Amino acid sequence: MTATHDLFLSYRRADLVAVTPLLAALAARGVRVWHDASAVEDLAGIQQAVATGLANARALLVWYSGRYNGSRACQWELTSAYAAAQIDGDPRRRILVVNPEPGAAHVHLPELADQLHLSGAGLPDDAVAVQALADRIEVALARVPSTPLGALRSLTPPLWLPAMGTGSSRFVGRLREMWQLHGALLAGQAAMLTGTGGKPGLALVRGAGGIGKSLMAEEYALRFGAAYPAGVFWLRAFGHPDGGRELDASQRSALRDAQITDFAAGLGIDAVDLTPSQLRGALAKHFAQAGQPFLWVVDDLPSDPGPEGLAGWQAPHPLGCTLFTTRTRRHAHVPTIELPQLEADDARRLLTRQRPLTAADAAAADAVCCLLGHHALAIDVTAAWVDRRGLEGVLKALQRPDRDALALAAQFDEALPNGHQRHIAATFLASIQQLDEPARELLRCAAELAVAPIPPRLLANCLMAASQVTTPDEAGGPDVDDVHDEADLAISRLLSTSLADEAAGGAVSVHTLVSRTVRFAETSAEARRSRRARIVGVMNAELPRVADIRQHDDLTPWVTHARELSATLDTLETAALLGWVSRFDHERGHPVQALKGYERQAFEFEQFLGRAHVDTRTAMKNLAVMRMSSGDLQGARELLEVVLAEERNQEPGLVEDPSTMNMLVSTLLALGEPAAAAQLINKLHDRLEPLARLGLEFPDYFVMLGNIAKARASQGDLPGAIQLNETLLAWSKGFYGDDHVQTWNAMGALAANLADSGDGQRAKALEEGVLASRVRHLGRDHPWTLSAMGSLAARLRTLGELSAATELLRTEVETSRRVFGEVHPSTLIAMNNLAITLWDQGEKASALEVQTSAVAGYEQTLGATHADTLAARETLQGMANAQARSECRSLMSAFLKM
Repeated sequence: MTATHDLFLSYRRADLVAVTPLLAALAARGVRVWHDASAVEDLAGIQQAVATGLANARALLVWYSGRYNGSRACQWELTSAYAAAQIDGDPRRRILVVNPEPGAAHVHLPELADQLHLSGAGLPDDAVAVQALADRIEVALARVPSTPLGALRSLTPPLWLPAMGTGSSRFVGRLREMWQLHGALLAGQAAMLTGTGGKPGLALVRGAGGIGKSLMAEEYALRFGAAYPAGVFWLRAFGHPDGGRELDASQRSALRDAQITDFAAGLGIDAVDLTPSQLRGALAKHFAQAGQPFLWVVDDLPSDPGPEGLAGWQAPHPLGCTLFTTRTRRHAHVPTIELPQLEADDARRLLTRQRPLTAADAAAADAVCCLLGHHALAIDVTAAWVDRRGLEGVLKALQRPDRDALALAAQFDEALPNGHQRHIAATFLASIQQLDEPARELLRCAAELAVAPIPPRLLANCLMAASQVTTPDEAGGPDVDDVHDEADLAISRLLSTSLADEAAGGAVSVHTLVSRTVRFAETSAEARRSRRARIVGVMNAELPRVADIRQHDDLTPWVTHARELSATLDTLETAALLGWVSRFDHERGHPVQALKGYERQAFEFEQFLGRAHVDTRTAMKNLAVMRMSSGDLQGARELLEVVLAEERNQEPGLVEDPSTMNMLVSTLLALGEPAAAAQLINKLHDRLEPLARLGLEFPDYFVMLGNIAKARASQGDLPGAIQLNETLLAWSKGFYGDDHVQTWNAMGALAANLADSGDGQRAKALEEGVLASRVRHLGRDHPWTLSAMGSLAARLRTLGELSAATELLRTEVETSRRVFGEVHPSTLIAMNNLAITLWDQGEKASALEVQTSAVAGYEQTLGATHADTLAARETLQGMANAQARSECRSLMSAFLKM
């Protein structure tokens, strides 16, 4: 790959006049310079500039004026080129810095010391200086290889999980600390990448609450993202709730494991049935195969990280650089960047939004910043206050903090710089008091939620619950649309006052210090309990959507907050909420977390209501289902027997729930105990059959018939099973209709028994009907539709219709990759089936290629010793051996004909 430009010019638009003579002199020497004459400040513009210029240039030419550090675009170009140049060895060869200023304090690159800067003194007026500088640049370029920067390392933004950071347009300063952080993180990485040793990058950013640790980490990841082509992974540790509910070690570990599992899903790694340690192993294998550095951010590390220590939070592979942010000083062994308060100039820029100032205003601004201890968040919040009251008005107010501010300051203790708590407390309180009621209510709701970005619709629904709005009010009162509009305006007010910030996807982020202030201002414990109950109600109304896997990406941030709310199970409603969180974990393939959640829910229901209560029994049945899906059939049986015993002990006239009995029958059949299952089936039949004649209790009756059919088929009575299946299918169609899951299940059960009895064509017709119905009702991408594709393809293959089966399986594989990911078990099963069908069809090379990919996927997802991996590898080995024998026979035949 050859560079199309010699240099990429990185400069501020305001310096164009100063740099123009140098560009002309370089052009006269035949030096090809790419530069953008328009202002490029936004992220999209940066990416376009990189795509068209930086990646195709041999080196970067930096016009490092005093204005340079104020541009995110310039800093992005510099850090991207720096990250690429490090791969090539000494970055000084490919980064040429021209400093037009008399001093070098504004240049923060660690390797590029002052004596290595190319002086821009005298430009643009001194023609001799211009020519001399051009000569020096030409000489320096002679030592630069011809390969472009983009050939060394991709300069496109890396993958971010769970979502790409947005940074903040109000971010100021911290460049020196970011370069220090970069050096600490990448220490040893170059050696590791070349296989000559090295150690994992590890660094800690420490500072007071609200000082800007998280924002600096986010800005670092945005600006230095090119150094981490394997991705940026943001893990929240919830270390300092600032007056909220403290998490214990087990709760924090559960939150961490849930986030890491979501990382795995985002990378296409299936986490079904993996323990946390196995999950880290799967991630380690993924990053080892990628062979590229990645950034692992652990935001808000607690002083006590749990029994595993820091190791439980570090990146799962040595190629990962782990960046911790924290307030604590307990981890002194980790290379630490102490984040100081803002420098005076940066603090003034943040307070005044970089507006031009008179001497009097500058003095007042500096005084305000001093009172606030140059604390980043406090100054950011105060900037909006200044817009309303002016610098002098804010200064006078801060000099006379009221009694509430003093009381709040006493609670901030070590979270803020010593001696400045009362002024910062006054700032937060005054800014919150200036809000209207909807905006304040949103802050109160945010104070009850997790320290994580909040979906706007969640806030709007909370405001709607506070307004007691459920349907449009034609009498002139507020309706749903009115409240949502009001919530949008309230969110805008919070953003404009810096009491909240905008996160990825339009979510709203509220700092823990602001939440702590809100909780302090809310003096009524009853009001807080009532609000929390409303929020739990909002969650319980929303989270039933977890039953649809297509809704999971949208619901993930909701579940983060639901976990926080259900960490303390103080009401039945929070226990119910925990059930939805556990259902989400189960649907996402986190069986260990789901099982723990269902166990806690069942226990809490029993404590609140007693074991005999119907809601407790329902929770125990849900737990039994989870135990069955986890393979604990005996545990499920014991739990269901307890539920049945409780149902028998109810008041006279009530008997066992048929659904519970059906669940126990299914469990007994799975355990291989048909005699015990038969006793329950007979009891169910005696109870349900008379009701079925009257048209009552059909759902339980259908389930019972299905269990009877299973029992008969397992005992070899296929005609009896088929007869029951046909009866069940007829009743299902009449009761539910053609496009219902019960009807589909009945069709599938009948098809399976018909195929076992030798009637493959009728089985095929039934499965074609199931697929057509699911496509019509659910769409082609639904997991149930893909399952129906696989079942029909298998039937076609057994009937010898290999071309049709292959076409259907190719569609299933392609869709599964898009819906589930490359290495999800559903995708791998489809690939395995496609490989076998291709082999049977005579397409040996294609079959071997597909099966090889499937085996690699199984090894990555399940590990080398898992039963499914071993079966897939055995299939591949059989194919390879058969192919080798065939080639050997061909060679022998050709030899004999010679």
